[in-house]
Amino acid sequence: MDKTSPMDQKIRILPLKQNGIPYWERINEYIDETTRIIAVTHISNVTGYKAPLEEIVEKC
Repeated sequence: MDKTSPMDQKIRILPLKQNGIPYWERINEYIDETTRIIAVTHISNVTGYKAPLEEIVEKC
């Protein structure tokens, strides 16, 4: 999902699977040469899921 902020910056939100885990395999679709910040919840307090930070950092 893309949203435009008041400063005309795009905010891209990675979609979630049914179980609440992001589609990490699709992250390359959301990162390009204009990407400045990537925000990730390392460990979810709802699902207990631990995000694969090493893989995300490599793709950045």
